[in-house]
Amino acid sequence: MSSHYVVTISRQFASIGRIIGLKMASNLGIELLDRDIVKEAGRHLGVQKSEISHYDENSGKSNFF
Repeated sequence: MSSHYVVTISRQFASIGRIIGLKMASNLGIELLDRDIVKEAGRHLGVQKSEISHYDENSGKSNFF
């Protein structure tokens, strides 16, 4: 049986959240999806990262999807 993880790390500027996320992903043996997920979504949708990056979880309600 395989394990599935969803770990969400909320972070602020200079909080070393990325370092913590990288270490946690390494310890769990899982992939870290950070802003790279926005780039991948853009590739999948055929748009540039800059076109969709403002639709992240911090932007509030959107009509993009």
